[in-house]
Amino acid sequence: MEFEEKNKLKEEERLKKEAKEREELKQNAKLITKITTESKRMSDKFIEYLNQKRIFYIVDFSGKICTIQIYGLTFSETNKMIKKMAKQLHIKKSMNGKRERKAPAA
Repeated sequence: MEFEEKNKLKEEERLKKEAKEREELKQNAKLITKITTESKRMSDKFIEYLNQKRIFYIVDFSGKICTIQIYGLTFSETNKMIKKMAKQLHIKKSMNGKRERKAPAA
């Protein structure tokens, strides 16, 4: 019995360790973040911001749509960067492209 209990504990420790390693890999994984806009002015602001922060990106102009792909940031770095960029550029719309409803005029 004692031998089986030790094996069971070792197996549980191994599984916990593997779960922890998977979580660390997930947190440190590098992402590709895409920002898409039809506004030339906004795309210029995004590009200027990324240049100031020295973040690696690629720009693709397809017709009227500008797509900026940002490389090499982890999930948490991406979230922090988007929040700071929205604050600095005074972006008030939600980041998923949906527009906020406006109050009816009085």
